[in-house]
Amino acid sequence: MTRSRLQESEPLPTSARRRQGFLALICGALALVAVFVWSEARTQGDSPARTGITPTSPAIEDRHGVRLLGAHLTAAGGMVQIQYQIIDAAKAESIHDEGVSPVLDVRGIRFDTPGMVGHGHSTAKPVAGRTGYVLLANSLNLLHVGDQVSIVVGELSLGGVILE
Repeated sequence: MTRSRLQESEPLPTSARRRQGFLALICGALALVAVFVWSEARTQGDSPARTGITPTSPAIEDRHGVRLLGAHLTAAGGMVQIQYQIIDAAKAESIHDEGVSPVLDVRGIRFDTPGMVGHGHSTAKPVAGRTGYVLLANSLNLLHVGDQVSIVVGELSLGGVILE
């Protein structure tokens, strides 16, 4: 009985197996980097308006004691999270009041429906330096990453915010 060519082959020497393992490890790492770069490029988009910098409003900061940090789509695009940082804890109490809590305005359409019943606003006692949030429903999926929105706090408004 004759042996097939595959059966006759000797096992690879240890150094060759190590090289194959190292090569497989490098290929896997490169694949992960490629997926990460592709994912970031897809998320960031090509819009020159997307700088990641949120404009500030000295009026909102002075009156309500918060600095608006941005607006972000979350929950697979079904909700928008408005983030803020507390500058003055005593003044920041006001943003929990009805009619003052941050909402979005986009081309005259107001987004003010809480994203989750009973969980639409961070409820921790305001402490200077902490961050807080408001969750709003993205009604009818009208908002998209890259849209320019205004964040309205009471009667004050901060325009030019890019939805991330």
